[in-house]
Amino acid sequence: LKIPENAPAAEQVAALRRVHGLFDHLERLGTNGKSDPALAAAAGEFILEGLWSHKRISRNEERGFFAERPKPA
Repeated sequence: LKIPENAPAAEQVAALRRVHGLFDHLERLGTNGKSDPALAAAAGEFILEGLWSHKRISRNEERGFFAERPKPA
């Protein structure tokens, strides 16, 4: 998932909706992206940064945030 920093909040929210389960967590924080897209975009990025800091997902400049594919057993 790579979202340009200068993209409008509504576009950022649309991109964040592709992340499975992310909006379940945003609703717990009291936002759903409809009433205040800027708040939802900021909260979504905050959650992704937290997942990255705990090494649950990866991040780099070219790909943005991404989950590693599980290696076959």
